Amino acid sequence: MSNTLDNINHLCEDKTNSPGLKRYIYVANAADVESIPNPTQNLTVSTDIVMKDGKTFKKWEVSPNEQGWDSKRVGDEDGKISETEVKVFIPELSSFKSSVMSCNDACPKIVITEDNNGKLRIVGLIGNEAYTTADEQASPKNGYVVTVKAKTPLPPFFYTGALPV
Repeated sequence: MSNTLDNINHLCEDKTNSPGLKRYIYVANAADVESIPNPTQNLTVSTDIVMKDGKTFKKWEVSPNEQGWDSKRVGDEDGKISETEVKVFIPELSSFKSSVMSCNDACPKIVITEDNNGKLRIVGLIGNEAYTTADEQASPKNGYVVTVKAKTPLPPFFYTGALPV
């Protein structure tokens, strides 16, 4: 589904949500990611994510004031996992965006996004990938609510390496 990611990347370029302020999420098909380094300390990955030859994360511009972040540990004494859900808003409905967003893309992804404190976090890991869905809305705002969900053994890692875009 790389074509889908490329299409969304193209649609999100050069659009402004707020004057002078842009915010992005970075999305890659999991199959395009060679490796995600292990965190060094405090769940922080400080070395660069390695992509397969010619592959990059796609930069999606999202509304800077329309992001939700929730990550919680669930399970029992036999084991816990982190369930993470990120919601972002991509403005402006269009026939082309709707056709791309409605393709029910079940392709596993790795997503890098800011948490509510402005820190980059990796949502999804190789073997525990993230999945995205998109819902159209015309009111109260015109656009798409994109939801990213992942279940991982640990909370989303903090990321201080270079963004492979």
